[in-house]
Amino acid sequence: NPSYKELPPLVYERRVGVESAVRRSAAAEVGSLCHWVLEHWDFGKKGKLNTALASAGKALEADGKVLAEAHEVLEGFLDSSAARELAKAEIVAREMPILYARDGRVVRGAIDLLYKEGGKWVVADYKTEKVGKKDLKEAAQRFAPQAAFYAEAVRRVLGEKPAVKIIFLRAGTAVELLNEN
Repeated sequence: NPSYKELPPLVYERRVGVESAVRRSAAAEVGSLCHWVLEHWDFGKKGKLNTALASAGKALEADGKVLAEAHEVLEGFLDSSAARELAKAEIVAREMPILYARDGRVVRGAIDLLYKEGGKWVVADYKTEKVGKKDLKEAAQRFAPQAAFYAEAVRRVLGEKPAVKIIFLRAGTAVELLNEN
């Protein structure tokens, strides 16, 4: 099990150049829009992406450029094999908050998606970053400590260790992390 210190901070501050900070801010906004839409999306039905994004954009006060990028990301993802797999799954929870004590510290976060696939529990975490197809497995490993905390929360409640998948929205690909614990 990873230590609490290995958990990437959910919110952090860093001194960066203005241009880099603006790029990071826009990327975070795109991620927030995508998460907002997917939190309410019915994978089993053909929804109206423009309507969903307009609602999310209004709620999050997103500008047109950010909305356009989120539309591009989601349009590609919703037409992917990863989205088609989710359409067949039994979705149990979205943006499910977790909170538990571990090693004298509090672990807190939100699981993007908890579902059952073939009778087995799966924790999924959406990522909107740009990653080449050949680099997906390596990129997924960067999120393994965070995903392990989510899996531990589910195990504590359900008594079963779930599979964990990192879903790269831009690539339309889900990468399963090996359950080594």
